[in-house]
Amino acid sequence: MEPIDDLLFEVTDAFKTQKEDLLELVTLIDIYGEQVNQEGSYEEKTRFIETLNTLLEDNPSTTGEIGWDLPKGLLKFLSKDNVDVNGRLGTNMIVQGVMKCFYAISIQGEPKKCLITGLELLSSLCSKDFSKSDQQNKEDFVDKKANTLPPEGVIENSSNRKDFPSYGESKSSNEFFLKLKSYILFEFIGASLKRISTLFPSKYLGAAVSTIEKFVYSHADTFEDALFLLRRVYTFCRNYIPPDPPKDIQLNEDFTREMFDKVVEEESELQVRLLRRLCTFGISTPIKTVTTNADVKYYCALNQQKFELSAYYTEYLELFCRYYQMAFSLDVDIEGEFQNVIEECRIIYKSVPQEISAVNDEAKLVLERMVYKLAYTFEVQKAAKEKNVGLDYNGVILFSGIHYLETNQHLVKEMNITDAIYLYLRFTTPSLYSKVYYNVAVESVSRYWLWYAITTEPLEDVKKELKNLSVFVTKTLLHVLLQKNCIQVNQQLRMITFTLLTRLLCLIPEKVAFEFILDVLKTSPLPLAKTSVLCVFKDLSRRRISTKDNDSETDLIVEKLSKLKVNDSNKAQQSNIRHYIQLDSSKMKAVHDCCLQTIQDSFTADAKKSDILLLLTYLNIFIVLKKTWDEDLLKIVCSKIDSNLKSVEPDKLPKYKEIVDKNESLNDYFTGIK
Repeated sequence: MEPIDDLLFEVTDAFKTQKEDLLELVTLIDIYGEQVNQEGSYEEKTRFIETLNTLLEDNPSTTGEIGWDLPKGLLKFLSKDNVDVNGRLGTNMIVQGVMKCFYAISIQGEPKKCLITGLELLSSLCSKDFSKSDQQNKEDFVDKKANTLPPEGVIENSSNRKDFPSYGESKSSNEFFLKLKSYILFEFIGASLKRISTLFPSKYLGAAVSTIEKFVYSHADTFEDALFLLRRVYTFCRNYIPPDPPKDIQLNEDFTREMFDKVVEEESELQVRLLRRLCTFGISTPIKTVTTNADVKYYCALNQQKFELSAYYTEYLELFCRYYQMAFSLDVDIEGEFQNVIEECRIIYKSVPQEISAVNDEAKLVLERMVYKLAYTFEVQKAAKEKNVGLDYNGVILFSGIHYLETNQHLVKEMNITDAIYLYLRFTTPSLYSKVYYNVAVESVSRYWLWYAITTEPLEDVKKELKNLSVFVTKTLLHVLLQKNCIQVNQQLRMITFTLLTRLLCLIPEKVAFEFILDVLKTSPLPLAKTSVLCVFKDLSRRRISTKDNDSETDLIVEKLSKLKVNDSNKAQQSNIRHYIQLDSSKMKAVHDCCLQTIQDSFTADAKKSDILLLLTYLNIFIVLKKTWDEDLLKIVCSKIDSNLKSVEPDKLPKYKEIVDKNESLNDYFTGIK
């Protein structure tokens, strides 16, 4: 490499002498920039960037011509060779210099070309850096909160100074540089948009929104810190200022004042629609894996428990509320749009037939599978046909939950259980067919509306609606709730959702509740699902309710629902008592057959630990229900286990002693009643 002084002299001289041959000037900057970046020292790279920035600032006309062609080369300086991901960005002169260069280009470069360059570079980050981040191991480093500030001009009007330091929170060097580069490009794109003078600004805003959506979508699952994407989209929307119409528009007979005013009005409306779209998309997509806690807050309020958020969720809630306020500033009719979502859900599910229409078991199976796929099919068809700029309905659902988190008030005062079920299925079942639709945040708000419906609507109306609801819809709801909850890692959320599932089983017809439990025991591939429904089955078999006029809709249920105590030990009325699930010979025989299958699975050579735990769950339930269970069936279970225990070595079977002890407990019971 040439001595840095000679190289810088040539670049400086080129700015003075080659103004007529701008292509040669750009080529010279690119060649020297790449040479310095590859072979130069940190000090030499710093000097090159500082000199280039000074030249760009001092030669605004030249910058206006060539500025749009420089960002790609500038971004190459942001690499692990030049930037310590553990260090303070504010002290890294290369980073500071690159950002100053971008700022100079953004205020002096040709805005349309700069915008196109920014969008192309942001799009290239989507494909290039995404693949790299999957291949490299993530590195831990100490400085999680780099207390640095970027150049004043680069982030002017930034709403949150946490945006820039948040780079330091990355645990992957690839993610670190992806965030750093995208941060610069977001600011560059926003600054370029403000300077474009056009009668049709929506054309350029639309291109920006489309590229930003693709970027956010591509990285929503890869960024460990979703706050970064939330902040970037929020800042872009908040800082966008519709440009004034060009002052040199010539009005004549072909383009009158009325036509001009109409164009301006239409453009203004379209820009607002684009920002509304990005606002609802930006709140929902980055937080696919982050719960909103709306259902947790509502549960705590019902149970008169204190609702507390960790610092992690508090930071998210702060941003949620900012988006919520921004939606209002964009005149988003959140309640009206939410009602539109409810109406769309009705369109999807209202035609699901009743069970009586299924002529045989095969037809029932077809209908059950159809319900699972209805929302997914609808969503795919809707996306294919959509031509207008509409709101992201995931964002609308989130805003309905954020409204409660922010105001402690419910967006709508009335929500019937049918609509709540349709809403839940509409936004949860598509994820069973494509991870594109997976969104934990939306699911948590959907559960909140289920809770709201069953605790605010009169119980008689709830049970009547559930009785009239298609069995296929009801069972799909129960299965999806259970399936989603079995993979839930948050213990509190798992407990709350199991409570919700139990509530629903108390409210639906007994026949449907038991069929669901039996279906899980027979077909579910999730061991936790079987264990969970067995525990629910035990509770519902023991829980007694008053049966006035042979109707289980009693004051006792209302009291239990309001207090959320499924397993309350209070005694029911002594007369005309009934259980949520009445044990009879057919029900006991059905559960007995499932238990025998589990016994068989538990004593095979390739038995899983989950099979053993399930067997122990069966034994626990039989011990609890032994006085009401069929004695002959219990003896068969004990005999089967005894014979299998004799054929295995104690050290080869997990939980061997526990199985022996529980089986002996049942045998002792039989001995005691002789």
